[in-house]
Amino acid sequence: MHKKNIFITSTGTNLGKTYCTVEILKELASRKIKINGFKPILSGFNSYSIADSDSYKILETKNINPKLENIKEITPWLFKSPIAPSIAAVNENKSLKYQEVLKWCSKKSNNSEINIFEGAGGIHVPIEGTKTILNL
Repeated sequence: MHKKNIFITSTGTNLGKTYCTVEILKELASRKIKINGFKPILSGFNSYSIADSDSYKILETKNINPKLENIKEITPWLFKSPIAPSIAAVNENKSLKYQEVLKWCSKKSNNSEINIFEGAGGIHVPIEGTKTILNL
C-alpha cells in the first residue's frame, strides 16, 4: 500500500474536527484497515481532565491507554491556554517551530498505513510567523 495521509481541518474551532477524526478512525478500524491518528498541536489542554482532550478521544478510539505519556506520543505540542498555539507557546515559554511540526508529521507518516492528522483550530491558525495550519 502506498503512503496515504488525511489532514482534517476546518474554518474554526469547535466545528467537528475531532468528531470526524474519531468517526473515520472507527470506520476504518472496523474494516480492519491499519490507521493512525495524530493531533500534533493542541491548545487548551488541561492535564487534570485529560479525558476532555481531543488527543484522549483519538487514543480511546484506537484502544490505546489514553494516559499522558501516550497523549504526548500523538500530540507533542500541548498548551494549557485555549488560544492560538503560537501565542500559547510564547506565553508558556515553549518552542513551536513550523519546520519542527512539519518534520514530525512527515516522520509519523513514513509508514505503509493510513494516517489522519487533525489540525488545531481553523485553517488560518498561526503556528509560527506567517506559517499556519493551512501550510501544514
